[in-house]
Amino acid sequence: MDSLIWTITRGGAFDADALRKAVPDKLSAALTPLRVSEPVVTLDEYLVPSDTIDELAKCVEVQPDDWPPYAERAWVRVEDAIADPLMAGLVVSEDKSRLTTAGKSVAPQ
Repeated sequence: MDSLIWTITRGGAFDADALRKAVPDKLSAALTPLRVSEPVVTLDEYLVPSDTIDELAKCVEVQPDDWPPYAERAWVRVEDAIADPLMAGLVVSEDKSRLTTAGKSVAPQ
């Protein structure tokens, strides 16, 4: 995909204006730009990439048992981890402190 973007923007893959011009013409007129500064793909309750792209600041990193070491880091929304105790158990130790609701930690110990 990186190569395609590089080609259709004529080397301007990081130029927002070049992307806005090239994407509707070359890929799809239905695509709209995201208004997210640090986007991450989030996982659903089955640990499958969801259709949701969210802001990194609204997510916590999880480390599922069978997650391949060569794969990208895995993310879930904070509110999803709070709502699901099994998901909260997968949150990496550095992010467990973010699993709070009304000042009370819901992170498994």
